[in-house]
Amino acid sequence: MPKRILLIAALSVAALTLPATAQAADICVGETLPNCPTQDYSATTAGLAAAIDEANVDAGSADRIIVAAGTYSIASGFSASLLGPTEIVGAGVDQTVFSASADNQIYLGFSFADPTSVVSGFTLNVTGSPNQSVGVFVDTGQASEFKVVDQSGGTANNFRAVRLDDDASVSDFQVSMGSDGTAVVIQNGSASVSNATLSGNGTGRGFNISTTGTATIRRVTVRGFLDGVFSDAGTINVYDSLFDLQGTASAVAFDLFNTNDGSLTTTANFERVTVYGSGSAQKGIFFGADSGSEEFDGTFKDSVIELDASKNPRAFDCTDGTRPVSMQLSNSAFNDDPLLNELPVECNFTEVGTTSLDGAPSQFANPGLGDFTPLVGSLLIDAGSNGAGLLDSAVDRAGEKRLTDGNGDCTAMIDPGAFEFQPTVLIPASCLPPPYVPPAPLPVPQPAPVAPVVPGATAKLTTRARKAFRRSRSGFRKRTNPRATAFGITYRNAQIARFELQKAGRGRKKGSRCVRGSRGKRCTYYKKLRGIQRQDVYDGEIFYQFGGRFGGRKLTRGNYRVKVTPFGQGAVRGKPIYIKFKLR
Repeated sequence: MPKRILLIAALSVAALTLPATAQAADICVGETLPNCPTQDYSATTAGLAAAIDEANVDAGSADRIIVAAGTYSIASGFSASLLGPTEIVGAGVDQTVFSASADNQIYLGFSFADPTSVVSGFTLNVTGSPNQSVGVFVDTGQASEFKVVDQSGGTANNFRAVRLDDDASVSDFQVSMGSDGTAVVIQNGSASVSNATLSGNGTGRGFNISTTGTATIRRVTVRGFLDGVFSDAGTINVYDSLFDLQGTASAVAFDLFNTNDGSLTTTANFERVTVYGSGSAQKGIFFGADSGSEEFDGTFKDSVIELDASKNPRAFDCTDGTRPVSMQLSNSAFNDDPLLNELPVECNFTEVGTTSLDGAPSQFANPGLGDFTPLVGSLLIDAGSNGAGLLDSAVDRAGEKRLTDGNGDCTAMIDPGAFEFQPTVLIPASCLPPPYVPPAPLPVPQPAPVAPVVPGATAKLTTRARKAFRRSRSGFRKRTNPRATAFGITYRNAQIARFELQKAGRGRKKGSRCVRGSRGKRCTYYKKLRGIQRQDVYDGEIFYQFGGRFGGRKLTRGNYRVKVTPFGQGAVRGKPIYIKFKLR
């Protein structure tokens, strides 16, 4: 008994020390689904907070929080920290709707410990006067498929619709600004923004980037802001994006204004970017610095700046700064020569393969309706590079194919800007190679004729009515009545059957054969009798009667066997069969 108690105690301790296996679960907020047949939590922000608390209990389980469609009121802000890989999924844009209006709040704040965590499928409506507030805050993780609508009517002060910290990323979203705030703020660490549309009201900023890390903007449309991008530090990379300044006076697409003292170098790279504006005193890229010896360094490649030449525009402006600027302009187009806008400072622009748009009409199909595809005959068509080193740009901002031969010169080149001209004929007939004319064929040696394959003839004993026959004067005769037959043979692919008769006698074993003789191990020896009988046959079963006459003579009593060999087309012989019988 003491031993049994010790064993149970040991097993109990072992069970307590085994690590639990994390199981992913669906946690429902205001929703009923197969994996959570009852609502886990109410359709409120308090219910969402409770669901996040549950997900944090087992941080390694990769839970999914499903938020039902409906309107969720945010009274004084909502912020949550998620400890493990978690997915928060709303019912979709304009389905799961959060509404907020308080000052100095973060309306929807998510601090993720795991960079794969994501929040998606919702809309945030902002009303009232959201002064100094943040709409959607993402730290480390991801956000996608959402919309932020600023309905404050211009009464808000410094409202930030989206803020990203510490390597966060957002994609597939929309921001509509009704105030003079900022659509996207990137602060601390690196961040990426892709497949987004940011709309302003003629004030504020599309992006405000104040990080020493790297900000990457890819396939984004920014329209109606005073500053498309304001950046005062770090590195920014912009690809396949449209910046439409519209008619906003003094608007700037890229305001690279570094207020940091010291020797920091700001790097800005623009590839396949379109900047357009119709207002007065607008600028494409502005370089400026308050003080210090900071430097600007960057590239402007396969891009276009088209501003209203009659309203004192500047494609590139480094007249307001005191620090060196080094910018390489390649395979791009603009309607304002940057070399004309220099003061005696180190504004170094290197131009390679650029196209001047001075005095030219608009190069776009219909800017007023938002169509920035190069129009037919545009100077932009095939004016870019050959696409070597293309970075994630197999398609343009509209999702259309890059690298098309738009001018029909048989060479596919990039069209500067965010949109590629799509010709109606992808490969002009003049660019097709001449028709291939094959050489005259060499004589092919003819193989020796091959005899046709003839199906093999077969015979099979299928009916055995009797094994002993009475002697009479008849030989092997065909019968039509199965009851009067001795045996039936089924033929396949046979035309003739040959009958040979053998009589059984005493023999002796010689190796594996049976030979004639009486000494030694006894066996049955069959002696071939004189005479052969041939009969025409056909596919199917044929019945036979035998009366003991063969080869012109009447056989004696005894044991016999008949050898039946089928012959097919061309006298091809098949495998014989043997039928034993007795004559009485």
